[in-house]
Amino acid sequence: MATSTEVTNIDSGIVTKSNYRANVQAIPFTLTGVGDGTHTISKKLPEECRVISATVAFDALGGSATVDLGVAGSTNGIIDGAASANEGVNRFPSGTANEAYEVFNASGSVDVGGKILIITIASSGNTANLSGHVLIATNE
Repeated sequence: MATSTEVTNIDSGIVTKSNYRANVQAIPFTLTGVGDGTHTISKKLPEECRVISATVAFDALGGSATVDLGVAGSTNGIIDGAASANEGVNRFPSGTANEAYEVFNASGSVDVGGKILIITIASSGNTANLSGHVLIATNE
């Protein structure tokens, strides 16, 4: 029988229990008429905070546009959007290729403690509407 990475890390004293069992909070967001660039969708997050799920839905952006979710210094660290001219939905953990436009990410969670969440749009040349939510696990 296998043991999850999170349980193994707790048993080894590598992480605190809030990385395994924590309070879940939702961060909803809506971006209206935005184009290429970096767009802020959160305030600074608590120090012990991990993204456990995220959904980003977007209008058709045209060209070879990408829609990424991450933090400064790792703008695609949560969702690494694949190029698409069409409307779509990006998810973390990743969905399948026929329901979303992103590169698969098998991480169980992503540490975002003390950081600000950002959406980065590239190569669209257009403006679009985006909406979605990010679920975080925190000890707060």
